[in-house]
Amino acid sequence: MTGVELDRSLLAELVEMDPVEGLELVRDLVAIFFREAPARLDLMRCGVSLGDRDRVVRGAHAMKGAASGLGAIGMAEACGRIECLARSGSLTGLSAEVDQVEAELPGLAWQLDGYLNQLARQPLAD
Repeated sequence: MTGVELDRSLLAELVEMDPVEGLELVRDLVAIFFREAPARLDLMRCGVSLGDRDRVVRGAHAMKGAASGLGAIGMAEACGRIECLARSGSLTGLSAEVDQVEAELPGLAWQLDGYLNQLARQPLAD
């Protein structure tokens, strides 16, 4: 991945539907993502170290879906590549790919935190 790419449109749509509950929903989605990310990364790492393609696929697929739901495009694409390579039978180099996904988490957290703060400061629509 090259930097953290965040598509804010999906999150913005959730908030636009209901500014109060939508913002709470987005906050919950972000909290769940970061709470579950370590287990998903561990599943991928364990799969790589044991040569268990299924574990890698499950962890990458779950992380890809969760990242997509937040608009974390680059992270979702990276997890998709990991999933695809594991499905094809190649685990070579995936440890470094998983490390890169993990390295992107602080930048994603920073962007999401800033965006949530921006949304919280917006006046409610009449």
